[in-house]
Amino acid sequence: MDQNQDQPTSTSSSRAMFGVAIAGILCCGLPILLLTLGLTTAGTFLLVNRFYILGGMIVLMGAFMFVGWKRKKSKQATCRVSPVHKGNDAKSKQQ
Repeated sequence: MDQNQDQPTSTSSSRAMFGVAIAGILCCGLPILLLTLGLTTAGTFLLVNRFYILGGMIVLMGAFMFVGWKRKKSKQATCRVSPVHKGNDAKSKQQ
């Protein structure tokens, strides 16, 4: 080979390799980073407001229990009307 021939520059290939590395980091690493950031934020929020959240859960449990109790009580208090039999209905029409 002749030494005067143009050699391919290594800058374009190094840029391509750098781009592949960045694409891999953005594709796989960014969701993991965002997930850890979100979990850290949620953990901090829960740690700071744990008494308010606990109180809210207790109030919600009480409200659901009250609604369930009222529904059960209202089902017991309803009047049940016996169904009209066809035989009785036909006799009433004849009279």
